[in-house]
Amino acid sequence: RLEPFVSSSNSLPMEVTASDVALVALLRVPLSHGLSTQLMRMIKNPDGDFHRTAVWLHGELMNVENGEQYFSAVMESLQKLCEVDELQEFFGDLSQYLSSQECRTFRSSFLGLFCRRILVAFDKLSFSQAARLCESIAEFVNPQRTEPPAASHAVADKFLQHQLEQLQESTCTLLPSELQARVDALMQSRPTVPLAHLVTHLNATRAHDATRALDALHGHYDTIDDALPETTAGRRAHFPYATLSLASMHARDGGMSEAQLALSETVRIAQEINDPVCLQQALAWLGRTAAPTTAAVLLPLAVENTTEQPSTQADALLSLARVETAAAAPPRKVLAHIDRVCVLAADHGLPGPRAAAHALAACLWGLYGNTTLASLSCQQLLHASRGASLDDQSLACATLASSLAAQGQVAAADAVLAHAARTLGAAGSGARSAWAQARAAIALEAAVDAADFASARAQLSQLAAAGAPPCVRRLKEALILRERGNLDSAIALLTVILNDLDATDGGDPLCVHKKAQALLLLAETHTATGRPEIGLRVALQALVLVRAHHLDALAACSLVTLAEIHISLGCVADAASALAEAMPRIFADGGWRWTVRAHLVAASCALANSDAAVGLRAVAQAEALCPSALRLRVACLHIKARLLSLSGSAGQNENEVQVKAVLEALRAARNDLARRQAQA
Repeated sequence: RLEPFVSSSNSLPMEVTASDVALVALLRVPLSHGLSTQLMRMIKNPDGDFHRTAVWLHGELMNVENGEQYFSAVMESLQKLCEVDELQEFFGDLSQYLSSQECRTFRSSFLGLFCRRILVAFDKLSFSQAARLCESIAEFVNPQRTEPPAASHAVADKFLQHQLEQLQESTCTLLPSELQARVDALMQSRPTVPLAHLVTHLNATRAHDATRALDALHGHYDTIDDALPETTAGRRAHFPYATLSLASMHARDGGMSEAQLALSETVRIAQEINDPVCLQQALAWLGRTAAPTTAAVLLPLAVENTTEQPSTQADALLSLARVETAAAAPPRKVLAHIDRVCVLAADHGLPGPRAAAHALAACLWGLYGNTTLASLSCQQLLHASRGASLDDQSLACATLASSLAAQGQVAAADAVLAHAARTLGAAGSGARSAWAQARAAIALEAAVDAADFASARAQLSQLAAAGAPPCVRRLKEALILRERGNLDSAIALLTVILNDLDATDGGDPLCVHKKAQALLLLAETHTATGRPEIGLRVALQALVLVRAHHLDALAACSLVTLAEIHISLGCVADAASALAEAMPRIFADGGWRWTVRAHLVAASCALANSDAAVGLRAVAQAEALCPSALRLRVACLHIKARLLSLSGSAGQNENEVQVKAVLEALRAARNDLARRQAQA
């Protein structure tokens, strides 16, 4: 969220523009319903205020029947209003018309209220202002003019204030480049408008342009300083907010040391001028930028001391939830902070904190392994996108698509990613990153399942182009190496990944998640090389790690991996015990790949216990989930052939035919897999 800033919302004086007069003149023309609708749309549109020219009016009227006639009538009326006397007579006639009995219904309509507002505003104009309005009308109707007239100060401020509100609520409909072009056009005539610099700062922050955002922030406070009174108190009152804004920008860009220096200066100045509000905001930001042990002390204080500032308190609660997640706090405690933020947002009408709470809840539910609630949080964020940053919306689309793909709902995942491409595709590299990474990761895993290693390599390049962290890319590369049969290379790469993760902050839940994934992949690879004892030790290490951080879904995956290793070691009872513990979570949130592996372990246990009927049912359930996963299909056929060979003596001839068919399919699948691995 883009806070805090010195408030710059001022009550703007009423002003009459040439386009307002043109719309009033258009209202005096006999109207059709279509033109009335078009007029209401033109009046309600604030974004185009300072671009309203005769060309604009002509383009708008071309959308209705007889638009050319309406345009000619309006321009003929406006050409008579180039003198103050004629303008006064025009508004006098308008006043008489609005006072007449026949206009009683029109007077209370939306268009009538617009006419009355313009009439009141004109009555308040001085003679010099009325003369300037006549000049504007002359410019409006001048057909030789190709550039739009410069915006009046009030109209420009109205436009900037409107964009500021939209940027702070993350509801701006203009692309960053389009908005910046309009602001630059305004600043050519008024370079010292603080509001223009502030809009530029927020727009650059939205576009992840740190250099321009910093320059605009400096320009904003420089122009405020020039506009303030000469008194010491007046000039110093905004200084702590300037350094606080600078600190928040550095913190969002990852410059924690620079942020802490700016916060130290903020605290010093705020104490000197006795500004408790700024001190409380600085305390909240100190908690966000400090080391985890210090943040665990500062953030509860910030939450307690900001009860009069619900927005700041919500930010502090979200930061506290992140810190406690990294400290392996129980999920119930962490999620209680998020629930409290949602209550604050509902009580005080704070769309930004509400969207941030949904985004954080989606990430945490995903880490904790509850894909249903993670998807629900994503849908809540996308449904009520007002206040949600583009990055949060992108992250929600990525989380939702990944969850759907893991459950085998590929068409639904593609629909979510297509929505992200339509709504976020032109919003800047930062907003594209998360959903683009999800799209590449889903395509890569599908290519690996089909043993299409050339496509998998191409998707790995797409993953890098989307800005995926090196750890994620190398994990996917290790997966490709393992599936291709390059087991020693995969083990070497996974060892490097684990060493790098150990050197980073081990308390980061995402770091823990990636480390557990690397450990499980390493355990599977060691087992595939004929060293299940090493794989067992690594899988146990992963299980201990994820249980310490309450990552229940990964704990279930670790148990399935342990069960597979126990099967290879001949410990069927241990495998059945681990599988029984993992099954509920795997079936609920494990995804189709882990569900297939769990069914195969169950079939292997049944095979070891000579229970062919139970084993064949488990294999049938596994086969139904993995029609396109070549390696898993080979495993299914292998166990199925052994179970069929084990089945009873009744119907021996039919059983032999089934076994022969399965062995033939197994041979074909193995040859296909070997051919694809050799080609890779």
